Amino acid sequence: MNNLDFFYPTTLYKEYKLLISLSKNPKVTQRELSEEVDLSLASVNIYLERFIKDGLVEKIQDGSKNYKYVVTDLGNKKKEILSIDYLKSALKAFNEAKVNCNFFFNKIREKGFKNILLYGAGEVCEMLLLTLNDSKEKNINVLAVIDDDINKIGKNLSLLVS
Repeated sequence: MNNLDFFYPTTLYKEYKLLISLSKNPKVTQRELSEEVDLSLASVNIYLERFIKDGLVEKIQDGSKNYKYVVTDLGNKKKEILSIDYLKSALKAFNEAKVNCNFFFNKIREKGFKNILLYGAGEVCEMLLLTLNDSKEKNINVLAVIDDDINKIGKNLSLLVS
């Protein structure tokens, strides 16, 4: 399972990822784009043809067999719009996660627990700590975060609640 398995990769998301990749490296090959954005080679080709037709990308010969794909001003504007939409969607997902974390903490409060241990020092733990840190109710103390990853032993979490 990768980081985005819960997010269905929409056409807009694929366009966004492709435009970002092309902006970073105009000399990227279609095969490299395919691997980077997790699309078939044929899909990358279709997107690039459409980007060129719509004036978002310019295909420029770079040597005898190579091309570079330069994102145009129109393409950069499209990328900015997609970036804003992506951030709005990410913020919505973040806020929904905070609601779920608050639900979790309310259940803990209802059971009368005030001191807790968290198991797993990953993204969920970070989200729980962030939510607890932002909470107006400070009546739950995280005594420790336990993890079986030896690479995390002795490390500090950036959002450890005081």
